[in-house]
Amino acid sequence: MLHRAGIKLWILTGDKLQTVIEIGFSCNLLKQDMEVMILSADSPEGTLAQTEAGLNKIASIFGPPTSKRMERGFAPGAKASFAVVIDGHTLHHALTPDIKPLFLNLGTQCETVVCCRVSPAP
Repeated sequence: MLHRAGIKLWILTGDKLQTVIEIGFSCNLLKQDMEVMILSADSPEGTLAQTEAGLNKIASIFGPPTSKRMERGFAPGAKASFAVVIDGHTLHHALTPDIKPLFLNLGTQCETVVCCRVSPAP
């Protein structure tokens, strides 16, 4: 219901990657016809490469990012839909100043972003 209304979901959880994916599909947060991109890297360089690959995958279908909602991956009735599942270690790298704009660009073009294995800072 939220997806059809054009509402994007960003979920942060401490669960493991496989658990998050299974729960995501069981509650329709993730859908069978959705391209789910898993970002899991051990370094900033790996995070950058995976983020750029995700952006390239979306651009290959929709073209370059646009401000027109109906032409982006999260709009109801779009010709394709995307989700990102990212682990906490990779998220740490994705939020560094050099990668953050690209990661946010990727996330805003997805219906769902799930961050797993994250916990609040002490």
